[in-house]
Amino acid sequence: MLNEAEGKAYFDSKSVWIMLVRSIIIMVLWFKVIGPVLSELLKKRLMKSKNKYSEEIHYTLNAISDIRHLLAFAWKKAEGNGFKKISNFVTMVIPAILEVDFERN
Repeated sequence: MLNEAEGKAYFDSKSVWIMLVRSIIIMVLWFKVIGPVLSELLKKRLMKSKNKYSEEIHYTLNAISDIRHLLAFAWKKAEGNGFKKISNFVTMVIPAILEVDFERN
């Protein structure tokens, strides 16, 4: 870059070398020290969150399985045809789902 007032180079060669070396040092520190440390911290945090939510996911999947079995059983036990069967099915399912205590395994 040129200094417009004097018509000289704005940066001398010494300052260019200093900026270049400083940039290289910063990049090496980032890729060899700071980056890996931040990566490990992020991995630990994500693993902690994974373990925290895996129990909830397991519980939810078990509850869905139990509800599916309940629905299949209620459909077999519902009497009638057409709308009457659907009405009996809903009448059995809603109270059953509200009363069921899904166990956390």
